[in-house]
Amino acid sequence: MKHGKKLSRSQKELLASLGLNSENYLVERKLQNKIGFINKETNKVEYFKLDGSRC
Repeated sequence: MKHGKKLSRSQKELLASLGLNSENYLVERKLQNKIGFINKETNKVEYFKLDGSRC
């Protein structure tokens, strides 16, 4: 598993718009149309489209 990185402000705003707590996530990878976040509690990667919907 990749090591997560600290979230940027826009990524925190994306998670907040989805109703998620940004303190529980790290960025795993950012692709052209989606972004992967690692949940700190479950250690699972969750992918979201950049428009704010889940993949």
